[in-house]
Amino acid sequence: MYQKKLLSEKIVENIVDLIVKGLFKPGDKMPNELQLSEELNISRATLREAIKTLESRNVLEVKRGIGTFVAEVPGLSKNPLGSEFINLSANPTILFSTIQFQAYQMMSRLKGITPHNLQNILDQHGVQNFEEVTISAYYTAVLTCIEAVAKILDDELSYRLLIVMHQLLLEYLEPLKITANDALRKYYLNWQDAFLNKEVETLKMTFNEIVKWTLEKAV
Repeated sequence: MYQKKLLSEKIVENIVDLIVKGLFKPGDKMPNELQLSEELNISRATLREAIKTLESRNVLEVKRGIGTFVAEVPGLSKNPLGSEFINLSANPTILFSTIQFQAYQMMSRLKGITPHNLQNILDQHGVQNFEEVTISAYYTAVLTCIEAVAKILDDELSYRLLIVMHQLLLEYLEPLKITANDALRKYYLNWQDAFLNKEVETLKMTFNEIVKWTLEKAV
């Protein structure tokens, strides 16, 4: 039993190493159990134990009846800050200011992104339908665009920090169900135009207006 445990831990390290080296990328489907056990020269029981460990660490995601996949953000837990123990509504200004700081850092680096990539990011993550859009949809659009920039720049740390902040923000906003209005839509559209044109100061100003609008409605 002791040797088996050590072997499964070694397999965990081997699979993590393959992901770190880019042989398996986020979202990739792993070889099936038989193939992988043969490639690693281990029993299927040992492989299953390793996969369970990797699944618990959110490195792998097992989709029943479909297969095993590398997690979209390997190693990042679903609730990394234990937000159920944080009273987010006690002082939301701190949460918003933390997000602003991280977002501003990434907005300042847009010069490294091509116009084609910026358009693709907006096409994929921007708000497409403005009817009955909640405030959460606007923040999701802005933050996922910024996360995409961090990903293109290979800034893994900023990418992960933004995702964590994004998760916390949605946990605070979604229960409030604040419906956006024309004023907020205007701020967002101005932010979108500034994003495409790499106008950093306008990006910061319009995002600041979105934050101010939200705090007035939410607090």
